[in-house]
Amino acid sequence: MADDLPRKIDVLRNLIKAERAMAIAFSGGVDSTLLLAVAKEVLGDQVLAITAHTPLMPESERRFAAQTAATLNVPQYIVYPDIMANAELVANPPHRCYICKKLVFTAIKETAAAKGFQMIAHGLNADDLTDYRPGLKAADELGVVAPLLTAGLGKKDIRKEARAMGLSAWDRPAMSCLASRIPYQTPITSSALELIEKAEAALHAFGIAHCRVRVHGAVARIEMDPREFDLLMSTNARQHIVTHLRGLGFAHVALDLEGYTTGRMNRALSDNANGSV
Repeated sequence: MADDLPRKIDVLRNLIKAERAMAIAFSGGVDSTLLLAVAKEVLGDQVLAITAHTPLMPESERRFAAQTAATLNVPQYIVYPDIMANAELVANPPHRCYICKKLVFTAIKETAAAKGFQMIAHGLNADDLTDYRPGLKAADELGVVAPLLTAGLGKKDIRKEARAMGLSAWDRPAMSCLASRIPYQTPITSSALELIEKAEAALHAFGIAHCRVRVHGAVARIEMDPREFDLLMSTNARQHIVTHLRGLGFAHVALDLEGYTTGRMNRALSDNANGSV
């Protein structure tokens, strides 16, 4: 079968060109990076990046987003939605993502309008529709478009094109907000988010790039690629990680034998619907 990626990229370029000007909700991940890069090529100076800084976004991601925008020579504006002041959001209901995205996209839309940009786009892709994502409703309500999705681009397409374009984000591990490490109905606190960020940074420093540290009370449950289990379970690595995470405040450190799987916390929603525990 012929590679369909060139056709999809042509569709993407035409979608962007039709808007004439576009502000990108930019996280620095591979999806929004490809969208920003193509928009820059097509629209020139009529594109800008707007990044939301919240406690749900690790500092390392903020720095990478800033470096990427600068490399692409695209103006980046920062918004600071006060999401932790929203009592409903911090209560961590199943539709938490909707509440958060509504706050974030509203702030982005206001900043874009102040700069003279009416069209806002985000990096939603075709593979994102396979998981529970209530935040998509917020994007629809606020008129935020998804050119990657409309063009039919999935994650593999995006990484392949990003690599071909020489974008440093092409192989960057997928990053979700830190709140996704906390079970629904467990309140989100600034201290918990800081703990998660530090715990995952420790794993990254040990060479484990793609991982999640899910928090269950005093237990840190590590999800990672099963192919890297041997790396973590070597005596020195295991002792180092346990000592470090316990030093952060966890009483117990566990390795999830299933490995990393997108949307693991969402299982509780289907289990509850089915009457399971």
